[in-house]
Amino acid sequence: MGRLQEKNRDRELALRKFQGTRIYRVHYVGGLGMRKAEAVVSYRYVSPNHKEFVVLSQSGSKFILSHVIHGLLEGEKEAE
Repeated sequence: MGRLQEKNRDRELALRKFQGTRIYRVHYVGGLGMRKAEAVVSYRYVSPNHKEFVVLSQSGSKFILSHVIHGLLEGEKEAE
C-alpha cells in the first residue's frame, strides 16, 4: 500500500468518531437594544451520522439561547 493510501486510511479511521467542546457566543445589537448569550456545548460524533450535543452551561438572553443557539444545535443534528 502506498504512503498516500495509508494516510487516507488513517484519516478515515480517525474521523469515524470524535468529540470536543464548543463555545457559542451571540452578540445582538438592534431594535431591541443589546443582547448577549453564550453556551458551552460538549459534542460527540460517531460515523456515519450520530451526533450528540450536551449543553454544559449557558448564560445571557433566554430568547437568543432558545431561538438562535439551540436552533443552531438542532440544525447541526439534522445536517449530514
